[in-house]
Amino acid sequence: MMKNKVIAGFLASLLLASATMLTPIVSNAEEAAVLPTAVDYDADCPISEYWSKDNKTAPVKEGYVFGGWYSENQDGTHTPLKEANISYDETTGKATTENACAKFVPAYVLSVKTQIEAEAQTQEENKASTYLRVLSAVDSTSYQKVGFDIWYNKTIKEEDEADKTVLTTVYKTLKAEGSTISATEKFGSPATHFSVLKIGNIIKDNYKKVIYVRPYWVTMDGTRVEGLSKYVRIMDGYTSNQYISVPVNLLKGAAVAAGSLQLKYDCTTLEYVGIDSDEVDRGFDTGKLLPEMNYHVDATNGIIKMIGNASDYGADIAPQTDIYANVWFRVRTDVASENLPEHWSFVINEEKFCTWGEQPASSVAAWDYRY
Repeated sequence: MMKNKVIAGFLASLLLASATMLTPIVSNAEEAAVLPTAVDYDADCPISEYWSKDNKTAPVKEGYVFGGWYSENQDGTHTPLKEANISYDETTGKATTENACAKFVPAYVLSVKTQIEAEAQTQEENKASTYLRVLSAVDSTSYQKVGFDIWYNKTIKEEDEADKTVLTTVYKTLKAEGSTISATEKFGSPATHFSVLKIGNIIKDNYKKVIYVRPYWVTMDGTRVEGLSKYVRIMDGYTSNQYISVPVNLLKGAAVAAGSLQLKYDCTTLEYVGIDSDEVDRGFDTGKLLPEMNYHVDATNGIIKMIGNASDYGADIAPQTDIYANVWFRVRTDVASENLPEHWSFVINEEKFCTWGEQPASSVAAWDYRY
């Protein structure tokens, strides 16, 4: 795997450690508890460190996405701040708004789920064209707008088409297969409303091609926040496949040159299918966590180890745009439906990254996922 000597020592240590890192880990209810379950208003996150007249950035908290700046009221409630409400120091230009706190929302709320047309679910008899319904969620209606960034087979939508992905309406419930579902049921207790986008006219020849979907919202103060992106395909929903697509996104930190991480999943109810480029004939031919990757799958204990490095000397890989992977699972056929959990948690329980200078990139983080 190694073409570049500069980080050979770092990756060698990771590979040597793999044997101990892949020791059995028993699934238990405590592991699912690592996912946050409620919105957090953080009064210890000073707005002056992130917001000024010349520079406006959003704070980052692992496991969460930023939900905007809020004012904490005397009765314990919170009111969203608009940019016009924020005051500044005349000398430094930094924000000085009193009682301001950062709202953080569990990251799985701003994630992606999909539905395909029932008539397209049988591979042998599916339609000549179909649609894909893309879902995400919000924790409240206190956002300027929500939407999706869409790439078709690595090509971004044309500008006139992209305008259609901006949404100003959200829904408390949706109808699916004859029943009504709520955002809470699909995206967890913090979610109150769905955001929905219908992608139509997908022809049969493109059922295997990847559609990259990244949800976002714009907070009341005008900050655009991108959520957990995901690869989706029509063929994932075939009755013969029923793939569960689990994204691994690096959403925090500086660029990196090499690294490893470990994903823990419930092997008692889920069967591992593949990771992105494992099998080209199944369509796993797009996207890797790092350009040169090795995967170590311990299906007995439900552990997937990913180790890789950048292929070009000196060319660090930027998070959020280049470092991305999808892992596919399906529900095990030997498990009765009544024994399946209400949802699955996929936990990143080990991560290490470094730069070309072999300096640890400790700020890089991949976040857990809820399905």
